[in-house]
Amino acid sequence: MTDIPNTEYITINKSGVFVGGKPVTHYHGEKPDIFLTEQDFREIQMVFADVEELHIGMFDTKGSYAVPGKPSGRFGPNSWCRVKFRNGTTGNWVMVEPNASLFRCAFVNRCNNYFCLRADLRSAVMKQNKQYDVVKVVELGKYRFTVEKIAQKVR
Repeated sequence: MTDIPNTEYITINKSGVFVGGKPVTHYHGEKPDIFLTEQDFREIQMVFADVEELHIGMFDTKGSYAVPGKPSGRFGPNSWCRVKFRNGTTGNWVMVEPNASLFRCAFVNRCNNYFCLRADLRSAVMKQNKQYDVVKVVELGKYRFTVEKIAQKVR
């Protein structure tokens, strides 16, 4: 799968909020609520200086909360996010909320807050090391265990 084009997700960075490299006016017909977004993003960068951008998208691919996945890039009801680092690499796409309304995704501050307040989501999004494939996630009470398989290098 090739990477998802930036026209299919919202990009937040120190310069503002964008879709397709242009200042955002609408995302799939919905006007995003960007109140305080730039300020919130600056606060994220104060704590995570290596984060250059936050990407938020609504895709048809299902997943589990805070578990890395590979969304299709086709618009749908599931909210996903990832980060782009200053070195040009990107973290994993991570499921934020299944069956979210477009309005909730367009409420961009919600994604900033998820990133800031939920350590499990933030940890999954910030993970740059893609040498592991998630096999299973088991939740026991207030604990989450992730079973990962070392990805095989194919020549």
